[in-house]
Parts: sequence; structure tokens; C-alpha cells
Amino acid sequence: MNTENGWIVVLIILGIVVLFNLGMFAQALNSRGRNSDTLNSIRSSFGRSFKKEDDSLNELRKRVEELKKPEEKE
Repeated sequence: MNTENGWIVVLIILGIVVLFNLGMFAQALNSRGRNSDTLNSIRSSFGRSFKKEDDSLNELRKRVEELKKPEEKE
């Protein structure tokens, strides 16, 4: 590959990255003032993503503790 063509490819990639970052920055500034339903739903889904597994593990832990109690009394 010619050195001149290499620089063109690098500049094009750099331009795409800069434009993408500017677009994301502009989107973040626009959503700052209003309540973004999409972001809130993503946050809440991450917050409760393992709730079902946590509940089942807590139930299992309680059952194991109940089974161990008679053994400790003897």
C-alpha cells in the first residue's frame, strides 16, 4: 500500500471516529434537559437483571439453613 493512500485511510477513520463522538456528545447534551425514557428503562433493567436469580438463591440459602438447624441441636 502506498504511504499516501495509508494516510488517507487513517484520516478517514479518524474523521469517522470524531464525527461519531461529536454525535454522541450532542445526543447526551440534548437528553440532559428532558427525562429520557430509554435511558431510565435501561438503568432499571440493569438494576434488576439478576433479581430472579437472587431471589431463588436466597430461598435456597434459607432452606439449607433450615435443614442444618436440626443437625446442630443434636
